[in-house]
Amino acid sequence: MDLPHARKMTLDDIPTMNEIELYVVTELTIEHEIDEPEVEQLTQKCEGLFEWACLACRYIKTSVAGQMGKEWFDEVMSHESKEGNLLDGMYKAILEIAIGKKSIALKWFHSVMQQILSTFKLVPMHTLDAMQGVFPNKVDHYKVMVILQFMGTLLSGVIDGTKPICPLHASFYDFLTDASQSGDYFVGGESMDGNLASA
Repeated sequence: MDLPHARKMTLDDIPTMNEIELYVVTELTIEHEIDEPEVEQLTQKCEGLFEWACLACRYIKTSVAGQMGKEWFDEVMSHESKEGNLLDGMYKAILEIAIGKKSIALKWFHSVMQQILSTFKLVPMHTLDAMQGVFPNKVDHYKVMVILQFMGTLLSGVIDGTKPICPLHASFYDFLTDASQSGDYFVGGESMDGNLASA
């Protein structure tokens, strides 16, 4: 079975805790005020999930006025997923910062993520914009960059608008389509078929 979004791996390909720690050191110690004790804490918290460590590092490196690496680190370390799923907890924490809870931001987030989930082929941002421009409902006519520019931690293709938009990890789609995990960020239910047929 050929799955274009899946990558074949062997157990030898799975990073060890030492490799995860090296990754965290490389990503965070120089510019982000993260010292050896914090590196050890972060490495232990990831419980061997390299993807969680990657998300945590991207989250800690986020630039927001008034918040430095140490504050982001403290937030990551204090965040607990109710169900204990580290990746889902991290996804929710990132979306709470990137998208927030305002109704228009959530509406546009749901719309563009539904569009991305519903397209048969991965497409770049300019194609998503072109599709939005012909959707029958005028409310759906907006530049997708309004939402996607804040999602570079979770999606590739955001910085370089010519590359297809896709999740950095397949579990992000699983999170979005599981209402019990994603809550306000759940993407599903309403079909995008009518809009996509117009495009």
